Amino acid sequence: MAGAFCLWQKPKQQLEHIFSFRMVIEPMAILEPTFNAPQEKINEIWRELDMLLESGIERLSPTQLQLAGYRFHETVIGFSNNPFFEISLRNVNRMRRLMDYRIMDDRSRYYAEVKDHMRILSLIESGQRIEASYMMKQHLAVALENKKMRRISAEV
Repeated sequence: MAGAFCLWQKPKQQLEHIFSFRMVIEPMAILEPTFNAPQEKINEIWRELDMLLESGIERLSPTQLQLAGYRFHETVIGFSNNPFFEISLRNVNRMRRLMDYRIMDDRSRYYAEVKDHMRILSLIESGQRIEASYMMKQHLAVALENKKMRRISAEV
């Protein structure tokens, strides 16, 4: 089905469908009764986010930045302990990899995205899962709009 998805849809449709799907599963995964965020994993995420803000955004390759973003989202969805959520997001991220690579020239956007990730992680860490879920949905909605704008610029 993924092959058919990519063949008949225009890139803008693909992007919208991918983010529509993500805006459903990622916020809901945070609300799952089985959601459990081990402190050691939270600490790992904090270390990576701090590194990105300190120097990583400017230093890392576009692919490394892309993978860091995927790692954040895949780790958070993994806290749901629902393997279907995790597998689904990984599959979507594989589809996104080529789409995103064309529009990875603007490093400034990563600062806002990392700060969003920090706010989401802080809410998760403090047990405010409803707020974290809402923030995740907002984060994804903004990311979609930003990607659509960058894609339009890249196509011109």
